[in-house]
Amino acid sequence: MEPRDLVNDFLGPASSGEDNALAGGARASEGQVPSRPLPYIVAWNITRRCNLECAHCYISAGPFQSTKDDLKAAEFRRITDEILELVPAPMFILTGGEPLARDDLEELAAYAVGRGATVVVGTNGTGLSSERIASLKAAGVTGVAVSIDSLDAQYHNRFRHGDQALEETVAAIDRLADAGLDFIIQTTVTRFNRGELDELVRWSAEKGAVSFNLYFLVETGRGKGMSGLSPEENDSVLADLVRLQKEYRGRMMVRSKCQPQLMRHVYEQDPDSPLVHYSTRCPCGLQYCRITPEGKLTPCPYIPESAGDLRSESFRDVW
Repeated sequence: MEPRDLVNDFLGPASSGEDNALAGGARASEGQVPSRPLPYIVAWNITRRCNLECAHCYISAGPFQSTKDDLKAAEFRRITDEILELVPAPMFILTGGEPLARDDLEELAAYAVGRGATVVVGTNGTGLSSERIASLKAAGVTGVAVSIDSLDAQYHNRFRHGDQALEETVAAIDRLADAGLDFIIQTTVTRFNRGELDELVRWSAEKGAVSFNLYFLVETGRGKGMSGLSPEENDSVLADLVRLQKEYRGRMMVRSKCQPQLMRHVYEQDPDSPLVHYSTRCPCGLQYCRITPEGKLTPCPYIPESAGDLRSESFRDVW
């Protein structure tokens, strides 16, 4: 699997044969993968603090989470340098918690970009003012991933624990489009919103998203104990997703996350799809990893077990 596949897995190509605009021609996609695994994509939870308290949050983020153990800017810079010693042009996904809760987000992003990384930001969108969007662009941020779980305000706001969450996030998406900063829409599918899939994809395309990414509930963090889709429901959603991928090809990428069984539906329904050539092997711990707010390195955000502490060990040694 080439690093290009990993970049497209988060950002998705805008159409077959094209690199997505969010990838920005990411240098991580050039060349072949070395013989040993390297972290081409780093998901970096830079804080557990968040203005929302989403029911399914894998990191149990919220407004009352302490920030005293969050990595400081100097530590972020050191770890970034260590990563860049291994990979000349990785992609950093700066997320949380809510990354906008950190006043130095732009400082962190600008440093990583200056060192050669491609930086995207994952946010609930409620804090994306026009001024903040402008500062993210100025810092060199390539794109933003925004979470929308339903166009029904009652469901979305209850799921996200925010009274005006949907209204504020939709307004932020409009501001991103006006500012010309590429964005993707992320949705976590449940039994309660699976019937909205067609509408959510259509709405995302109309808003100008370059990709729609569908996530499936993972029972970790605050989501532990929540009930996801049944195997039959899961299979039905994947079949719908392949249909939508074909319908929106050339306009917006439509993807599922952490669902390798999607390929069975691709082969059955759309054998000419460019996704036939797309690797679905899980990259966690191979070409993808996560750094916690406290500096622990884990294979992916859904696996809390730490491989080591980057505060006291070098990234190279832990990796």
